[in-house]
Amino acid sequence: MWVWSSSFGGHGWHDPDAKYAADEGYTAFTDPGVRKTFEKYYDIYAELAPYVDMLVGHFFDPGLLRDYNDIISYMKLLESKFKAKNPAVRMAVDTWGSPADYPEVLAGSNLGSYLLLEQPSPDAWPGDSRAVFRRRLRENGFKVGIWGWFTAEYETDQLASMYVNGHVLRERYLKIKDEGDHELPVAYWSEMEAYHLLNAFSIYCAAQLLIDPYRNPDELLREAVEGIWSGASADSMYFILKTIEDIRSGSGWDTYWWTKPKFRWGTGDVGDDLARINECISKAERLVLHKDASVRFALPFEPWVYVKLIMPHLEQMRLLAEFKLDMEKLEKYLAEGRSADFLYRELDGILCPIPDFNTWVGNFLQIERREQYKIANDFCKRAGIPVPVKSARLADQRKYALEKAAMFQKGKDAPFLFDSSFISESYYAYDKYEAVMVMESLYRDKLLSYEGEGRYKLSNWRDYRFNFDSN
Repeated sequence: MWVWSSSFGGHGWHDPDAKYAADEGYTAFTDPGVRKTFEKYYDIYAELAPYVDMLVGHFFDPGLLRDYNDIISYMKLLESKFKAKNPAVRMAVDTWGSPADYPEVLAGSNLGSYLLLEQPSPDAWPGDSRAVFRRRLRENGFKVGIWGWFTAEYETDQLASMYVNGHVLRERYLKIKDEGDHELPVAYWSEMEAYHLLNAFSIYCAAQLLIDPYRNPDELLREAVEGIWSGASADSMYFILKTIEDIRSGSGWDTYWWTKPKFRWGTGDVGDDLARINECISKAERLVLHKDASVRFALPFEPWVYVKLIMPHLEQMRLLAEFKLDMEKLEKYLAEGRSADFLYRELDGILCPIPDFNTWVGNFLQIERREQYKIANDFCKRAGIPVPVKSARLADQRKYALEKAAMFQKGKDAPFLFDSSFISESYYAYDKYEAVMVMESLYRDKLLSYEGEGRYKLSNWRDYRFNFDSN
């Protein structure tokens, strides 16, 4: 069980009595009001103690405690509540989203019986920092684990999509092993994903690679496929999944992770990518008709349903590949020195926002739309033209902005105020001018009210006030 350990609100839940900051003369652990808040929610957590074998405390992102002594004291309080109901429960603390010195503080703390969890991303452990951390843990009697997140896929509210990540996983596992296992081997590894239906293939690879990280990811993918399909159907499914992997993930972390300089969508040969995607769609259309597959794995539904759910992803990929081919023509026009008016009209004709279809997506758009508008924005800056405004994109942006503002407003007795930066976070992949345009559009339609100093509120913010009966 993984719990937010120092933040008890958000996502529509607002507790007006919650207190996190200590009054003068107190620490957060000794302040009666803060202590009351933590006791209240820790008691709720502890109701699940009889059903938990390991409790993982998470103190940052989100987290409202800043003093490390308070964090450690509250973690021990949480432990006491769980062990009162389940003495066998194991304790762990993760280091996700934490300040750079937090792992060192944990390694030097009195939490020696705890499992301390690293994260797998390379940016979190630059240089030899993973080895240094492991050495400190070994010297102080700790065990180390990994809290694997984002390695099998992106979180559903962060470029949510389907991924086939066997090669990404193998690269990360071997790199982590090389970085730290000579100091202290990993005793626990939690690998997870948030798109539980279609990323099962990555999770199968993860499970097998955690047993033996030297295995061939392609062989593991074939095993996963043949656990569900056989014969020509298995060959078709393997081709589909390998194509998705080649185009959306690539061979390792640097091609898969969207903030890395070498990140890419596609192999670099757009024509071949499109041809393979079209072949995948044809194969998928035939596979959907085969409803008599011999299945060795326990599945939540029939194999043809898997294929049906994958098809919208293939369609998104097809649309982006076609757009990239069209953009190659525009790049030639730009190099020829065509006029800005000509370039704008040509772009306006091919820029059709890639829709979500019926794939599972989060607040921040799916990856193909994001890549489409990255390409369009870059081209327009170099061509000196504005990005054509598309009603479908504006409608989506308005919806996302209102949904996000409503989530932050729920349960509050005062209006939640925000500006355009609130809806132009990096996940969205649209420039600030678009965020301002969205805000102005909502303001003109009286869905937002202007409060001054560049800040707005939902015009119907009072609709989101509500009270919970404490009884």
